[in-house]
This record gives sequence, C-alpha cells and structure tokens, in this order.
Amino acid sequence: MKSNHDKIHNLSQLQSALGESLNGWTDKSTKEYVRLVKLTEQSSSHQPVSITHCITINPDLTWKVWVHGHEVNKVECPPIQNISDHLNSKAALVKLMVALNTANVCPGHPDLHLCTFIEAKHNKLTCKNNIVAYLDTNCCVTLNGDTYPQTIRTASCQLLVLGTKCDACVDFRSSLRAMHNRWVKWKNQSHSTHTAPGSHSFLLPHYTREECMILKLKSTGRCSRKES
Repeated sequence: MKSNHDKIHNLSQLQSALGESLNGWTDKSTKEYVRLVKLTEQSSSHQPVSITHCITINPDLTWKVWVHGHEVNKVECPPIQNISDHLNSKAALVKLMVALNTANVCPGHPDLHLCTFIEAKHNKLTCKNNIVAYLDTNCCVTLNGDTYPQTIRTASCQLLVLGTKCDACVDFRSSLRAMHNRWVKWKNQSHSTHTAPGSHSFLLPHYTREECMILKLKSTGRCSRKES
C-alpha cells in the first residue's frame, strides 16, 4: 500500500522526490512545469545533439510525452498506456521513465528509395486531403543496427514500441511499396515521352475512393498486419 509520505501533491514535491534519480535524463524544468528530456548525440554535423524524448508534467500532475518531436498518444502506445494519468508519486514517475528507457523508437520506413519518393511528394502522402504518411527528419532512427537520417511514418505511428516496429507502420508497408512502384513506373513513362521541362512529372494520378479507404485504414493500423 502506498504510504502518505510517498504521495505527491504538487510539482515542488515531485522535483524534491526525483532528486538525483534521473537515469540518463536531463532536467529542463521551469516554474510552470517539470520537463525532463533525453539528449542523444547524432552523426549529423547540422544537429550533433538532439532531444529524442521529452516528458512534460503539468501543475495538476498530468503528463505528456514527445518522441522525436511528436506527441505520443499514450492511450494507443503499449509501452506507456498503463501508466497513471497523474504522476502523484515518485514510483509513478520512475515507472514512466523506465518505460521510456526500455521501449524502442519505431523506425518507420527509412529506405532511401522510399524516402526519395516521399520527398518528391513534398514530404507527405495525402489522400482526399488526409495525410496518411509523412517524412520525419527530426532525429535519426535505427533499424537492424543501421542508422538513418530520416524515415517515413504513418499518420498514426505509435512512436514507441516493445518490439521492432509499430503495428500501423508494419501494416502500411505493402501499400507504401505499391505506391512507390506506381510512381517509378509513371515517372519512367513520363520521361520516355520526353515530358517538357516544368510539367508535373512527379505527381501521381488520383486515387479512387476505394484506394483512399485502403490507404487510410492501413495508415491507422486497422488492416491485417503483414510486413513485406
């Protein structure tokens, strides 16, 4: 049973309870909130150090987490979805920090040929004005021991995973590859017909309503899972 001495009622008590137990995190708190960040060195000369993780705790002890600059939907993120909505004890805060230290960052799809395709689409894929995937250049990602400077994430990427890659990104890969192949074929056909300079040779044809529905379902992880 939790003792009254373990109970935390405000940010001041939370910071006092935290003390030196930062476990690799850096305290960037202000008078308005407690903020803990995780700094990671990167090989990029333009951004040698980046904030990969960030915890912000509000005066009412509710909290939010950002990973690679994106807010995590904690309700749909398995590594942290069972942590209390209010960090009213040191144990709850330590549990959150340990969960974030243990979880992996979803690498999305960092394949160079796929990222080149998304760059040609102005860094995002849309269907009927809905973003289904985007190019994330905020931080490097790691996949199978290799580090990549950017990756493609679905609109509903869970960002944190207990395994290798989140369900939404796994489900979306087959559609992403199909779109890339379609783009390459269309681009080659445009070049073979000597498309005039300045024409929209990198734009994809419009998708049907049925195709858009499939893309949207896969980007939200609601289709059957199959990595290819």
